[in-house]
Amino acid sequence: MKELELYIHIPFCVRKCAYCDFLSGPAGGPEREEYLEALVKEIRSVGDMGRGCQVSSVFLGGGTPSILTPEQIGGILYAVRETFTLAKDAEITMEYNPGTGESERMADYLKTGVNRLPMTGNFESWEESTPGKSFSRPMRKPEKPGVTISISI
Repeated sequence: MKELELYIHIPFCVRKCAYCDFLSGPAGGPEREEYLEALVKEIRSVGDMGRGCQVSSVFLGGGTPSILTPEQIGGILYAVRETFTLAKDAEITMEYNPGTGESERMADYLKTGVNRLPMTGNFESWEESTPGKSFSRPMRKPEKPGVTISISI
């Protein structure tokens, strides 16, 4: 069976960072919901292209995918699972910016099937978006085998 890797773009962020060249920007709840609805339809519409293939990797990038709720991420991944054949050991990556939520929220993303959470952004933007918080603070690693957490600087 042929191997297939999926990239799913989430174009939303709290604010556009000076270093970012990707298609992204702030958007409110209604715009996000409209995009997600269209995204799920698009995922389902391209399922025939994946026939005879097994998905080894799903990458949710952006923008800032962690601006979405775990329920919204779960909805995207549900559509992927319904539409494509995922390898049992598929890597499911979601870029995570700590400025978009508490570290406890990571466990909720992991429940959706995400098994790799690279922390993205720059330390200045993390600190600006979370006044009074320092990201040198310890973060508990989720106690789930096979989960990778990394920091991209």
